[in-house]
Amino acid sequence: MSKRIFLTEKQFNYILVTESKLNILSEMVKEEQSINNDVTIKVNEEIDAIAELIRTTEKTELESGVYLQKFKAPMFNFGEYEVNVSVNNYEFKDMNTFKEKFDKYCYKILGSAMSPSIRFKHFHIFLNSCSISGGIRKDITADNLQHEVEHAYQMSLSGSDVPKDKRYNIAYGTLMSATDENDLNFLIALALYYSYPSEHDGFVNGLYQFLQNSDKPMFWLEDVAENSACKAYFQLKDAIAKVESADVNEVSKILKSTYNLTYNKYINFIHKGIKRFGKKIGNVLSKHRKDAIENGAILNESIGGRILFV
Repeated sequence: MSKRIFLTEKQFNYILVTESKLNILSEMVKEEQSINNDVTIKVNEEIDAIAELIRTTEKTELESGVYLQKFKAPMFNFGEYEVNVSVNNYEFKDMNTFKEKFDKYCYKILGSAMSPSIRFKHFHIFLNSCSISGGIRKDITADNLQHEVEHAYQMSLSGSDVPKDKRYNIAYGTLMSATDENDLNFLIALALYYSYPSEHDGFVNGLYQFLQNSDKPMFWLEDVAENSACKAYFQLKDAIAKVESADVNEVSKILKSTYNLTYNKYINFIHKGIKRFGKKIGNVLSKHRKDAIENGAILNESIGGRILFV
């Protein structure tokens, strides 16, 4: 579903002030988002190879007009680290089928994963891709791949495939084993997991690729459902709203037994995470808009330049 979401005047004015400082904007965005040129180059090369494989790989029909292709993409490296990519590509017969069926398949299409092995200097990415009439949806696929490659790159720099924060690992395990997305344990874990800076970095790297590879001007992300960063941001806000409306004693009991956290410490961490995540997304959108204007794009003044949050 297409959806337009607006900035408040305060948030819009903040971006305008930031954008006026052109001499520091690029460095600020690079520092805030951890968008790495090496990662971006590797992803773009891999996406081109995947696009070609989509055109040549046999497909299995899942239902009328929807097909699945499974194949291995070319291996690439970060220094001594080898990265293998296994692809599940969801092919839609035409644009009408894509619009009709996207909501049914969006969790599969937007949900990739990565298995690290620092000891053996190896990463395996399980990438979900998307195409229409044999043509790759480069924005969606690059979004997914950049997210996972960013995680792999950061792990290669740290020399560890296990995050030091045990709560992050526990939250991830809860999400992977969950069967009910309305369960309080799931909502607590989701809000916690999406509040970590490492997840924000992965998502905004994906957002950057999504914007760079979109085939239409996307200054304010009208198609929110097709972008994993925005989807995660609103899932985070929705999850914590449900947690805060639940019984405090029940939430506190789960937090203490599972994460050794107090209610107030948890809530403060989540709200700081929401603010940090929103700022990172806003900075990427701001830079993308600035770059587009420099390349000749003209903003629609009737929209007023407002681009993301409420």
